[in-house]
Amino acid sequence: MRTALLICIALLLPVFAGGAIAEQPEPPRFVSVGGQEIPVGKTGVTEVIFTARWCRPCEKVLSEARRRAAQLRRSGFRVVVVGTPLRETKAEFVAWAKQHGFSSGLVFDGGGALGSRYGAERIPYHVVIGPGGKVLYSGFDAPPVPQIRKWLSK
Repeated sequence: MRTALLICIALLLPVFAGGAIAEQPEPPRFVSVGGQEIPVGKTGVTEVIFTARWCRPCEKVLSEARRRAAQLRRSGFRVVVVGTPLRETKAEFVAWAKQHGFSSGLVFDGGGALGSRYGAERIPYHVVIGPGGKVLYSGFDAPPVPQIRKWLSK
């Protein structure tokens, strides 16, 4: 009886002390337009780029991302291109991304949940995610290759 009481006190003490144990949110799933899960945050470093076919600067961003991916792919780096549901269909996004050299790593954020989760209010928007789903960087410009190399070496 005394042991059970001590266990209850130990479990409830953080709650009464104002330090309730909060569960970490589950990292979001990135599901490709083909239906396969992309292992973002599982291993390596992933640059997620929120983009759209009607966004002129996004064309340049994809070209630069393709070069970064080619340089760093063997080190565990990948690029995931996320299409937004504004003014384009999934099919239009996929065709546009393929024209710009991306045939895999394509995600269509039809409900906008990924964009909301990572704060992609404008595009193009970059989020770099490391192991465990940790956000290493987010912003309107891509991080430089030397910085990505540092994240990959950790």
